[in-house]
Amino acid sequence: MPFFERPLPGPAARLLTVTVLAAVLLATRGRDAHAGLGSLTKSAKDKATKTVEKAASPATPGAAPQFDQTTLELTPQRLDQLIACRKAANDAIKDRPKLVERANQIQKELDDLRTKNGDALAANDQKRHETENCRSSAFEVLKQAKIQEAIAHMQANPEMMRKVSELSAQAAQASAAGDTAKMLRLNDELYRAIGISRADTLAIDKKCGVVPPVHPAQIRIDALTQEWNDIMAKIRAMDEQAIKIQKEKCGMTNEQLGMAWDRIQQFLEGKGSFSDAERKALAERKDVLKPLAI
Repeated sequence: MPFFERPLPGPAARLLTVTVLAAVLLATRGRDAHAGLGSLTKSAKDKATKTVEKAASPATPGAAPQFDQTTLELTPQRLDQLIACRKAANDAIKDRPKLVERANQIQKELDDLRTKNGDALAANDQKRHETENCRSSAFEVLKQAKIQEAIAHMQANPEMMRKVSELSAQAAQASAAGDTAKMLRLNDELYRAIGISRADTLAIDKKCGVVPPVHPAQIRIDALTQEWNDIMAKIRAMDEQAIKIQKEKCGMTNEQLGMAWDRIQQFLEGKGSFSDAERKALAERKDVLKPLAI
């Protein structure tokens, strides 16, 4: 269900959806704009590091590392494999920057729309909510009165009572299922079946008024939010595919991949502990590794 598609009208529901969206955006906006594949494996590396820290003593700077199930030796063959895997994964997310840019554009437009139209949106939502509640209550009272009239004449018209019973049950099921269009259609049939006339409807219009249309800014917000949701789904799918490609092509676990690329990043920054063989292999591939380790 889209963020702004709410089961019940009202400002409280609108506030909740805006709050949820804002929280998600704050958590992802800055990170996604610059994140490369290096960030996708960072959490796996962090998990692996915590596990290793519990079992191993701190390494001496410059000393050769201790290789284990998580920290694999960066041999020339393994580095070539990591490079090939990362290049293939990068190809899977080549459109990611464009999607992130569009997501940020959407967020800016959403911010502007809410800032400019905040009071008008709240007033429109409140008015729609009050009018819908009034009309719903009035129609319910009218429906019950008409049903009671029908019950009084039940013996004379059993077919009508059967139809009323079926329509009432079907409308209740549609409402429970969240199918508003079907519920409204069945209610219209029910109203006609029990004798609710045009005059009755006009009387409710006079009492409650007609539900005002959704504010144009809200329509735009809903459309932008749906687009943002679709973009986020595409980005998540890309990220998952990139990680899957690396795992399958490299034959390594998430933790091993994360640790390997973290150590490569450390080497590029002049940090970390490496064997002489690793340093030689890394130095020979430094220019290739640098853009891939971002």
